[in-house]
Amino acid sequence: MPITGRTPNECYGTFLEVIRPLVAATIGGYVRCTKMKPNETERMLELPEGVPLETRFGRLFFWMGQRLSVQSEKGRCSLETIWYAYRVQATTDARALIRWEYKKPAVDVRYARHHVQLQANVLLPRGESLDIDKLHVPTGWTPIEEVIRFLIHDLGVQPNCGDEWHELLLESERRFHSEI
Repeated sequence: MPITGRTPNECYGTFLEVIRPLVAATIGGYVRCTKMKPNETERMLELPEGVPLETRFGRLFFWMGQRLSVQSEKGRCSLETIWYAYRVQATTDARALIRWEYKKPAVDVRYARHHVQLQANVLLPRGESLDIDKLHVPTGWTPIEEVIRFLIHDLGVQPNCGDEWHELLLESERRFHSEI
């Protein structure tokens, strides 16, 4: 269900009311919202520095970015995702180990718009190496809640909110799919 409002700022405000506390309570960090161009309706939401995460595999870093736009029709505004990227990295400036990405449909985009890429090579039976990082393995829409769930459950990140993390993610999903 799209986020709607009377103005672009109301749409962005509604989205930020959900995502900022969720990220802070689970993995930490402050989601920054900046205008793409002065007086434009596009914004960039991101964790600008990359959040350090203590995982069962050692310290990793998480970066997220979402480019959003507001469309107006008949006096009502709705939020639209232009692209998103979520990245798990070994250092803040390293190539992503895992990245989930989406790019709004465009004429020149021929790969899977919703995809995951992994920094990995797989040895095939005939001896060739398949670089998974060069593939766009299709996924569905990947909401931030699913990525946070992966960070906590699979990588062993200890959430700031303790055992409440699962309920916070469920509540965020409920709000996004029913209220907003």
